[in-house]
Amino acid sequence: MNSDVTLAGNEILANIDHLFLRVPRTRYWMMIVNNVFDYEYDWFLSSKKKYQQERSQPLYVISNYDLEFLEAIVNYVGKRNLLTTYYRNFGNLVWPTAQRKIQS
Repeated sequence: MNSDVTLAGNEILANIDHLFLRVPRTRYWMMIVNNVFDYEYDWFLSSKKKYQQERSQPLYVISNYDLEFLEAIVNYVGKRNLLTTYYRNFGNLVWPTAQRKIQS
């Protein structure tokens, strides 16, 4: 599982490097969505310029619908990336290892 986490994490980081343009006066953040219909986790890079609409670009889809696997990838990406991460549709779920509530 550790090699799967590394592969997924490196692909997410490569996609962030490709899409993160560092445009002045633009806010960037990551969004992780719990897709309960397709049983997967969707990652997006969102940005918003002043006086413009929010824009989200897909980064990666994790088809392994396991919270422990997602937690490992979030920790891996978080160590190498300083973007704020927001979570959607996680309700009252708790991280399996850290035993903290996932922010919704």
